[in-house]
Amino acid sequence: MDQKSGFLCQQDNVNDFVEKIKILGRDKNLRQSMSLFNRERIVENFTLEKMAENYLRLYKDVLRAPPVAP
Repeated sequence: MDQKSGFLCQQDNVNDFVEKIKILGRDKNLRQSMSLFNRERIVENFTLEKMAENYLRLYKDVLRAPPVAP
């Protein structure tokens, strides 16, 4: 999702991070498209109802999983 929801930066590379910030500073359309994309993802995936459903599914999966041997 690089450049769709944000940027991937090289780990421990401050210059790479600075360059990505500069790109966002120069490109209003890119900022807006990333903003809209991420807003849609949040609304679609992270409502209280959706998160509760996901936690419930996770708990059920954990309870069904076979015990782990020591």
